[in-house]
Amino acid sequence: QAFEQATKANNLFPNQTWILETLAILYRKQRNYKEAISLIERCVKLQPDSDYYRKELKKYRSDLTGSFD
Repeated sequence: QAFEQATKANNLFPNQTWILETLAILYRKQRNYKEAISLIERCVKLQPDSDYYRKELKKYRSDLTGSFD
């Protein structure tokens, strides 16, 4: 149900980073790392000065590659 609600919210407000991040978290829990990374990359593009999203992107990418710096 959370995934459905987050998807609806994203359809209504596609450039809200907090919604994108919520979807990314849900995809990550499903181990759909590529989709999660894609959403976090959008967050970085929308907020390029955000250290938080850059750190999250690095963390999500490490999930995909299996490297934990």
